[in-house]
Amino acid sequence: MNRKAYFTGGRIALLGLAFLACAVTFARAPAGPVSVRVRSSEEKIRATMLMHTPLGSTKSSVLEFINTRLEHEGIAGVSTSGAHRRNSGAGVADHWIGTSAVNELEVGHYGEWRYLLLIKTYVYLSWGFDANDRLIEVIVYKEMDGL
Repeated sequence: MNRKAYFTGGRIALLGLAFLACAVTFARAPAGPVSVRVRSSEEKIRATMLMHTPLGSTKSSVLEFINTRLEHEGIAGVSTSGAHRRNSGAGVADHWIGTSAVNELEVGHYGEWRYLLLIKTYVYLSWGFDANDRLIEVIVYKEMDGL
């Protein structure tokens, strides 16, 4: 047996094992924090949240994501009135989705100057759950406040 070839094969095997160990370690490592890009459109923010909390997720898994990974203000509390969908049209009533929800959790804000006024925009997320505590809707709501 060629001694040089033996050591080369052994080194390759050790490198393969080291790579496998690193891959397993990174696969089990918790993912980093998630921050919302508040200047994105409501549709893009919703799509991002659905990547992390897909429809059908359990209420407990959504709450775990919110409490351990999502950067937000305040405390995430569960309400028994469903997710609040605000409508911004004249004569159009707000309505509630589902039987319970995490409602209007602030995930950030930004300011911009418009017509010599500083307009501050706050971004809120709501998650609505059905009677089986499964996620049925993610709502993004932006509210503007002039200073």
